Amino acid sequence: MKKIKILAVLIFLIVRPSLAQDAVDEELKSLIQKSIGYFPRIKELEQQVAISDFRKETVRSGYRPTVTGNASYSYMDPVSIIKIPTGATTYNEIQTQPYSNQNANV
Repeated sequence: MKKIKILAVLIFLIVRPSLAQDAVDEELKSLIQKSIGYFPRIKELEQQVAISDFRKETVRSGYRPTVTGNASYSYMDPVSIIKIPTGATTYNEIQTQPYSNQNANV
């Protein structure tokens, strides 16, 4: 009789943890469902953080100086040349503009 009682107690102790695991599984399943339910909200909050960081950088860029540059090159041919007589047979030639014109601005 004592053997049966001891055996019953041992079976009860062995079965009881497995019953407790079923309760934990249900709780775990509910926690997983809740986390999946809140997942879009977490993504939305991460997106809002990224947007606020971008806005901060945009505001900071207004305080930074703006530097622009421009460079150009032009070649003109024919160029008008004025001949001014400086003597009986000599002429002084004046070119009104250069053949090559370079321009750079910062």
